[in-house]
Amino acid sequence: MPTKYEEYNFTIPTWSLCYFINGDLDNLDERDLAVLKQFEGEYPNIIIPCPNEDQEAYFCSHNDIDGNLGGNVYDLDCLVPIVTSMAEVL
Repeated sequence: MPTKYEEYNFTIPTWSLCYFINGDLDNLDERDLAVLKQFEGEYPNIIIPCPNEDQEAYFCSHNDIDGNLGGNVYDLDCLVPIVTSMAEVL
């Protein structure tokens, strides 16, 4: 059965994109990894896309990864799998 997804718009900090898109851990400290893992725990198997060529990062006082820490972000339409049975969770 194909996986169904729900689309969510998240404000994603630019510093986290290398991790989400490429799995790159360079330049991330323990705190960064902890908040990224927590976000992934809340949204298992989330698909975070690369920003489009026409998108520009902008400064925002908050983001959806680590809360109220200001920085450059992208607004991205991410896909989160919809769990329809407990068997999918296990």
